Formats: sequence, C-alpha cells, structure tokens
Amino acid sequence: AGLEAIYKARLVPPNQMFPLNEYLTHIQPGALTAMGCGMPMGNTPVVNTDGEVYACIWLMGQPQFKIGDLKGRFLREEVLAGFIEMLHVDKLDKCRDCQYRYLCGGGCPVRRMSVEPNKQADPRVLDYYDRMTCRQAETGIGMLLWDKANERLKIEKTDQPQFGCTAPLP
Repeated sequence: AGLEAIYKARLVPPNQMFPLNEYLTHIQPGALTAMGCGMPMGNTPVVNTDGEVYACIWLMGQPQFKIGDLKGRFLREEVLAGFIEMLHVDKLDKCRDCQYRYLCGGGCPVRRMSVEPNKQADPRVLDYYDRMTCRQAETGIGMLLWDKANERLKIEKTDQPQFGCTAPLP
C-alpha cells in the first residue's frame, strides 16, 4: 500500500524509485527477465576483510555462496552457473503461473538460496517473504503497465484522424 501511495502521489519519479526503476528497464518490447537480480552473473560481488568474494552482501559468510577470493581465482564460473540453473524463473514452481514472471524474474533470490533451505526456518517467515516479494512485484509492475497503457492511449487519441468529427474519442 505504501509503494502504491508514494507512486500515485508522484513524490518520486518512478525511474528513481526502487524497485520500480528496475521494472521500468524490463517493460520493453522483447524484454525477458529470467532472474530477479544480476547476482548469478557475478554482477554483485562483495569482498570481506579476508579477501573472500561472495555473490551478494546478503550471502556473505555462507561458504556455499563464496565465488572466489582476491588471492586466487576471483570468480568461480561453476558456482555462478549453478546459481543460474537454480534461479532461472522457469525453474521456480512458485512463479510458474505468474503473469509477471518475465518482468520480475522471480525477485531477489536470497530467500530461495539461504532462507528456504534452512530446516529451522519458520514457515510463517517463508510465507511472509513470498507474499511480500510477490505483492511488491505485482503492485509495482501493475501500476507501471497501467501507466504505460494510459500513455499509449493518450498518444493514439491525439494521433487519430477525426474525419470531420469534433467529438473527443472515448
């Protein structure tokens, strides 16, 4: 509700509002967002004080997400390839029937990588995480798509020949 209220009040332009700024880059003809972030491609590396490189700041300190170090091999391609295989939106059962899956890419993968596999994770936390991730994407992408449609409708209305009719188009 807060995201929608801020968006509708136009307090911040959508291209400066996360995650709307990300969704805007995906709402283009032919765009296909297969993953919710650039982490699986090695685009968000974080280095700890020991020179170990992790895939994301939220995964730091978890050995299974170490993608290299500054002393040897910086990026371990096989680890990143495993992330890509695990996180592609077509592999996510929870996303399979979602109409927005190729615009959000399944959202932030931290939940799927570090919270879901934790056998001690409270099911209520997992449910909350899912609902918040999906609700944010559905709300944000939905608002942006409606605005894009309305912009297009305004353009088409002004470009339409009137054929002698002075009544405005509906």
